[in-house]
Amino acid sequence: MLQVVFSPTTREVRLEATADVFATLAASVRAGDATVPCDEPPHDGSVDLRDPDLDAELALMVVSIQATADPLTAVALRVMSPGLVILGGKERLELLARDFDQLSKADPGEQLAAEWFPGHAYLIATSVPTVFARSA
Repeated sequence: MLQVVFSPTTREVRLEATADVFATLAASVRAGDATVPCDEPPHDGSVDLRDPDLDAELALMVVSIQATADPLTAVALRVMSPGLVILGGKERLELLARDFDQLSKADPGEQLAAEWFPGHAYLIATSVPTVFARSA
């Protein structure tokens, strides 16, 4: 199970996944080039996420992962229709993959907040605040 929900009101993302899916996401982040589909989004992906009148939470359709040429590029978490884009250098993506590894072994209900602060180990300042949550 993989569900990714964007809240236009708070401008935050919640990614909720099972242990197996977090393990898959960790491997995909390490590979640096993958698209992981989310479970049954209730729309066709044609919503304009920049629409200022958008006020309902929106289920995203995919998680796309892309590595940059520079291995030290900080990780950007971005919401771009139709999904969540994870973009960064291989060395920084490895740090995110380790977080996903931990969540794959965590108890259901555990979560990790990924929000930039000065000195963050892998996120870029413009990343969308994201909560990664382990589901049953």
